[in-house]
Amino acid sequence: MNRSDGTIATRNALSLGIRGATQAAAADFDGDGDVDVAFGVQSGDAIVVLWNDGDATFAAEEFTAGVSFPAHVVAADLDGDGRVDLAVGTSERGPLRVLYNRGGGEFSLTEEIPLVDCHRRQFMAADLDGDGDVDFLVTGGFCGVSVLVNDGGGSFALRSVDPREVPQGSVHLLDWNSDGATDFVMADQLFLNESHLRGELFFGGPLTLPIEGSTVAAIDIDGDGNDDVVGSLADRLSVFLNGVRPALQLPRKFRLDRPPDVLEFADFDGDGLDDVAALSRVGTGGQRFTRLTIVCNATLAARSDDADSNGVPDECGVGTVFHRGDANDDGALTVADAIFLLAHLFASGESSGCAETADADNSGALNLTDPVFVLRYLFASGPPPGFPGPPGVPCAADADVPGSPSDLGCEEYRGCE
Repeated sequence: MNRSDGTIATRNALSLGIRGATQAAAADFDGDGDVDVAFGVQSGDAIVVLWNDGDATFAAEEFTAGVSFPAHVVAADLDGDGRVDLAVGTSERGPLRVLYNRGGGEFSLTEEIPLVDCHRRQFMAADLDGDGDVDFLVTGGFCGVSVLVNDGGGSFALRSVDPREVPQGSVHLLDWNSDGATDFVMADQLFLNESHLRGELFFGGPLTLPIEGSTVAAIDIDGDGNDDVVGSLADRLSVFLNGVRPALQLPRKFRLDRPPDVLEFADFDGDGLDDVAALSRVGTGGQRFTRLTIVCNATLAARSDDADSNGVPDECGVGTVFHRGDANDDGALTVADAIFLLAHLFASGESSGCAETADADNSGALNLTDPVFVLRYLFASGPPPGFPGPPGVPCAADADVPGSPSDLGCEEYRGCE
């Protein structure tokens, strides 16, 4: 128990007679206001729930998990009834099973949810398609990234997002562009969630971030309210600070005294900023021990004005905000935009003051596919223009890394006025 004076006391030791406990999930499963704990039993097919009686004494109860060696346990309200359910999966192969919380300390096991076999599989819970239900991002070596889309009634459909092999522990959820949608970063690749623009699950990108190694965390390092990305390679950490417009900053790099085996981020000195705790194995044979290094975050508080409350000092700016697809700059997306683009491309017509808005399909180039894309969207139920979206959604600055091949620039756009 944390005594709030820098010391930890052992309140109760509960002997469970269980070997091979796996990942744990903490939540109030019985709705009594106390935090309970659930974990898998790696030597069998069971889930153990530790019911908290309110003074940190626990009673253990075992439930059938429905999968052998349940390595992953995730707690979330999956059916929208206000009770916290449990999702259980393995780290290699086999299905996902959901234990729905029926109240009164009872869980009911669902049918198997088939998954592609993976190596070192991971599960992350979030609303990924923007419909208010909790979905699962599923990642692992040799099977890439996929999403289990929740229909809100206890059924899930598997959708592939990226088939490439995923480095272990390199996928993290975040909201990169502060639009309320859950994005994710995989190694050095950033995938922006555009599901709210398209009305179905869709991730745009990826954008390549200039970090070293693989991503180890997506947290707000500089305290500006935006999720930053931390990468790790050997004994080097690289921190990529996120502005409202991605890539306003180059990565900041620093070294640890040795390569870490485990990295954790928390505010260890109470200044409101996350610091770094690095655990490293040291020595060989019988002389092995673990070394803990704390790297304190010395980010200075902002000293500039932010009159528009956009999270960026006023003198820095965030780039021109715009709607994608509105090539003629009139604040609406109509057939006139397609005509404007065709005239520019083939009849020496006027060019748009914002090349990015003319790039309707967000391909990084202006060509015939852009007016065709607009016409398909308007008249053939085609997908809407990508981030920041067409007129009708809030304007925003471009998400492409400045100076990258896909960044066409946007000098002037009046359609947001």
